[in-house]
Amino acid sequence: MTSPHALRPESDASAHSSSASGSEADSVSGHLSSGGFGAAAAPAATLNPSADAGVLKRLWTALREVEDPEIPVSLVDMGLVVSVAYDGSTRSAQLEITYTAMGCPAMDMIQDDIRARLLREPDVERVDIAVVWDPVWTHRRLSESARHSMRELGLAV
Repeated sequence: MTSPHALRPESDASAHSSSASGSEADSVSGHLSSGGFGAAAAPAATLNPSADAGVLKRLWTALREVEDPEIPVSLVDMGLVVSVAYDGSTRSAQLEITYTAMGCPAMDMIQDDIRARLLREPDVERVDIAVVWDPVWTHRRLSESARHSMRELGLAV
């Protein structure tokens, strides 16, 4: 597998705004990473940074539509999406996600929802999801939008 273009959200909660910004795709061009999937470096000729960056931006936008099944907040705003990578040569999206707890009863449902949504994207034929526990999920991963929504639901954050 060639190295996909990858993007990890910024570490502070403000990086997870409720509206998709161009900064995610803008910071992608030129970032090549294995995205946690152990891919070897690809020859530069096989990569199309601008096209892959556009796909990556659309993937982040699509992920914002996938909500936590227990709380009506996007998985991105919950801080559950650790990284997203795209490999144009295999038309595959690779994600690293985490959960709020190891015993989360919705793990399979969340992964099914992610796959279903991303497979609706025209440039995606495969979605690989790796569950990671580092970084550990904490309330600091919540975006301001998620905090606001949770407060409106009467949840302490």
